[in-house]
Amino acid sequence: MAKSCPQCKKENPSSANFCMFCRSSLVENEEIDELDKLQKELHETKKDLQTYRKSLEEANAKIEELKKQLETLRYNGHETKLPDADWQKDIPVKDGRYLLEDGSYYEGNFDDNKKLHGEGTFYSAKSKSKYIGTYEHGKRVGKGKIIFIKNGTTEEGDWDDIGIYKGKRTLSNGTVEIIDNQ
Repeated sequence: MAKSCPQCKKENPSSANFCMFCRSSLVENEEIDELDKLQKELHETKKDLQTYRKSLEEANAKIEELKKQLETLRYNGHETKLPDADWQKDIPVKDGRYLLEDGSYYEGNFDDNKKLHGEGTFYSAKSKSKYIGTYEHGKRVGKGKIIFIKNGTTEEGDWDDIGIYKGKRTLSNGTVEIIDNQ
């Protein structure tokens, strides 16, 4: 639909904002107001976009910072899930808590070679068991007790690097079995 110029009365294309012949405005005041409103909205949207972009950049920077922190919380190839643990040079110190990716965890001490050492408790998510006892350089030794949470069986006694060799096994029904693997 062609637009008629209010000044020279000549016909112009419907998409024209100014007369092709006398350069008078073909846009009515309502359309100008609407155009101004849209331009303001566009300007505000651009400002919002800049704000969101800045927030996104800050969030990405924080993610990168957290990734770096996570890298410092690695121990022996496993990832800790406890950023509040007491860590020093990539190993837990004192009575730290070390959590494996599969949900298993160890609470206790470590030696200088990052091995479980001293009194500690290890919970195995895979076997649903908890061992409470002594470790020497990553191996169970001395007095200890394992609780198989799934079936309620316990084994308590003397341990070596292979397993319990002397002690007792208590089944969930109360039956006690003597263990003597010497």
